[in-house]
Amino acid sequence: MLYAGDFNNDGKSDMLRQERGRWDNDDSLTAQVVLSEGGGNFNPIRLPEKFALKGDFTNLYIGDFNGDGRDDIFRQEKGGWDNDDSLTAQVLLSELSEDNDSFTRIFLPESLAVKGDLTNLYIGDFDGDGQSDVLRQEKGSWDDDDRMTAQILLSQGDGNFNPITLPEDFALKGDFTNLYVGDFNGDDRDDIFRQEKGSWDDDDRMTA
Repeated sequence: MLYAGDFNNDGKSDMLRQERGRWDNDDSLTAQVVLSEGGGNFNPIRLPEKFALKGDFTNLYIGDFNGDGRDDIFRQEKGGWDNDDSLTAQVLLSELSEDNDSFTRIFLPESLAVKGDLTNLYIGDFDGDGQSDVLRQEKGSWDDDDRMTAQILLSQGDGNFNPITLPEDFALKGDFTNLYVGDFNGDDRDDIFRQEKGSWDDDDRMTA
């Protein structure tokens, strides 16, 4: 998988490279940040294997979670790695510059409940503070009740988040709605576009 972001704040888009499938069977070159040097050339920076970024077992999301102008990485476990309550989610804060090629790893509490097989995540700046936040949407077996279906995880600027639960009458169940993030009214705060799917999409009511 490839993800685009400006990880060293030089104004040029870089690439995050994540291995999966048969390339993901070893512990070598699992993930790299490929820094743009301009002119179509790139400089690969290998990320430590201890970051555990295997593509078959982790979803990655890009955003500037501490507002320093450098894009960071939100790591969410899925598949076989998602069966326990350990290391489910981490934020890797970029410190990349001409003199530094490292990331700071922040372990997120299990109470955020962001297992990759049971939640969809969307990145946006919902409070307009210049720091990327996370929209959390439950799906699957977590989606069977009317509790904590969707939350905004507001960035605290240090890699941690403050969860704000959205009202259940917003009807944001992940098995029945697609969500899209964008600033639809131009107030510098990202909004949510809701689109029904599945059995909720069988009528002509509240489709979007």
